[in-house]
Amino acid sequence: MKSPSMEMGAGGGGQHTAQGRTMLNTRRIQGFTLLELLAVMAIIGILAAILIPNLIGLRKRPHDLEALQCGKAIVEAQITYASEHQGVAADSVELLTTRDVHVACQRAEVAGLNELTAQDVEGTNNLSSSGIPDGLYGFKVWSLQGTGTFVYDRWSGQRFAKIN
Repeated sequence: MKSPSMEMGAGGGGQHTAQGRTMLNTRRIQGFTLLELLAVMAIIGILAAILIPNLIGLRKRPHDLEALQCGKAIVEAQITYASEHQGVAADSVELLTTRDVHVACQRAEVAGLNELTAQDVEGTNNLSSSGIPDGLYGFKVWSLQGTGTFVYDRWSGQRFAKIN
């Protein structure tokens, strides 16, 4: 008969396996390796680099739509104004007295075609007009929080083309 000390092995603390190794603890702690964690962090970083610029653009898109709605209101008001003034287009937003223009253009900036504009500069509310009864006019419209400036030009036929 074997003694208990022989079953424990020479080290006195573990069991012998078939290969002759001593196993002190059969339970293993589950977890992720450092390499796995770094790989997951790299994937998250790549996804963030792709998605964050898109999300910023999505947040600015409603402001661009406000500017376009202002431009549409100006075009509609110009039709009325020209019909009341023998075909001469208005050269200022203030001359367009429709409620639509004042409501739609509250948070939009407007400037004439030949005026220098920048995305972060307030507009002058001027419109470019020929001053003769041909109904031709043009303007730039943008939002300070938006992504671009839109041009409406009856001379060249541009209809709210984004210029930046």
